[in-house]
Amino acid sequence: MCHVRTSVWACCYAGGIRWLWISAAEHFWKCNAGNWRLLAVGVRGSFLRQGSNVTYAAWRILLKKSGRGQPGGFNLRDYRRALGRFATGVAVVTARAADGRRAGLTVNSFASLSLEPPLVLWCLARGATHFADFSAAAHFAVNVLGARQYDLSRQFSASGLDRFSGVECIEGTGGCPLLVGVIAHFVCRTVKQHDGGDHVIFVGEVEEYEWFEGEPLVFHSGRYGVPADFVE
Repeated sequence: MCHVRTSVWACCYAGGIRWLWISAAEHFWKCNAGNWRLLAVGVRGSFLRQGSNVTYAAWRILLKKSGRGQPGGFNLRDYRRALGRFATGVAVVTARAADGRRAGLTVNSFASLSLEPPLVLWCLARGATHFADFSAAAHFAVNVLGARQYDLSRQFSASGLDRFSGVECIEGTGGCPLLVGVIAHFVCRTVKQHDGGDHVIFVGEVEEYEWFEGEPLVFHSGRYGVPADFVE
């Protein structure tokens, strides 16, 4: 059994901002989000008994740590770890903005939706860079990265730089940049945008495509790899 002493800062407003240092003995906490739930419930009960006016602030912090009060009651960090167990390919989605700028970003949400008609989809967070550009674009292109294009994946997910710097491209339909050296690209006309919670689902009809020999870049549990890394 592991006993870990934890400390949480809680902020509340009562005649001004005050900081409360909460210290609690926590039991069997190691690697178990459920124990944060026990601690949160216990702290809430303690403060309620004492009639403290900081109950709500302290309790909300511990609930956030436990995952209670999150959508579905999940611990979001742990939920993302679970989703990460599903291996995906990696692609760079590109488009031409209304003002002529090139927009591009790395995604692993690309998927085939339909063969007849040929539809594909991908998802983008509402707060993502270039969200407005992709929302307004009539076309987008999906560039599927090969096993040795890890650097491209990182470059198109970085912020504060020109993502197309040093990248060889040709222009596709609608002005979409097509990355040279990828193992496939799909030029699509945007046909639908669906609400997906904190993301938007972009559906496109494939107007042009091309594929090339080569192994794909794979993303799994926050790491990059190639198929040869996996047991057959």
